[in-house]
Amino acid sequence: MSKRIIIIGSNGRLGRAILGFCESRYQVLPLISADLNLTWPEELIRSILEPEEFDLVLITAAFNDVDKCEGNPIADQINGTGPGIVAQICKEKGARLIHFSTNYVFDGTNPEVYVETDPVAPISDYGRSKLLGEQEVLGVSEDNLVVRLSWLFGPGDEKNEATPDWSIRQAVKADSMKIVADCWASPGYTIDVAEAVMDLLFVPEAKGILHLANEGTCSWQEFGQYSIDCAVELGVPIKAIHVDGTTLQEMFGHSSRAPRPVRASLSQRKYEALTGEKLRSWKDAVKHYVKHTVARRYIDSA
Repeated sequence: MSKRIIIIGSNGRLGRAILGFCESRYQVLPLISADLNLTWPEELIRSILEPEEFDLVLITAAFNDVDKCEGNPIADQINGTGPGIVAQICKEKGARLIHFSTNYVFDGTNPEVYVETDPVAPISDYGRSKLLGEQEVLGVSEDNLVVRLSWLFGPGDEKNEATPDWSIRQAVKADSMKIVADCWASPGYTIDVAEAVMDLLFVPEAKGILHLANEGTCSWQEFGQYSIDCAVELGVPIKAIHVDGTTLQEMFGHSSRAPRPVRASLSQRKYEALTGEKLRSWKDAVKHYVKHTVARRYIDSA
């Protein structure tokens, strides 16, 4: 009998990608926030999960609006204590848990790529809430897996635009545009992340903290500029061909905005050691996404 998997947050960008890979291989119960909300009291979460039989839970749900997390106790519930409750239920049922976290648990002062053992020091409430989730999940069982991601992009969530979507939309309608040039990280394509996670679902050695991102590092400006370059090659009617740079301070240095880590690229070394594989370069991933998803919105409607 095939294993049974529950995906919490199955309608989000990452959840949809993982669901797409899982449906043909496993029995899957996809749950959206109306089915199970991580802000609910423990007894209500238990009433949803305890009657179910399952071998693995993936928590892809998150409160990831970085600015709205500031001073908001709901962030700790969704990103922190909620996953801890799910982890405890999984332990009681003998099931495995995979939870997704973020590079925002780092302060961004490391000039090198971050490895899993580097010290954490979040500078925003979003980062602090995600760190709480890591601690809750691994505090229940060290055999659980926490996957840290960064600058996630991919199909399935047009309401919350990622950098390629936003950049191309702006470049189509505006004559000029600016993107932060002094902030660097490793983009993560949900299709590639989901495929990588599939190889780790039931691997006992895949436990603790794991970083997953596409190969390479770029600035937000480079990320957006390359997305636009790919769109131009495909015939998207772009007006702002060139992206000007701005600073993190200018864009996010206001009382209503949460601080962002300046340098928070993630190393793939642990993933390579586990699997012998690595995710493709961020440029190859962006090119694939723009070609197969973003550009079609503009070319098909032209």
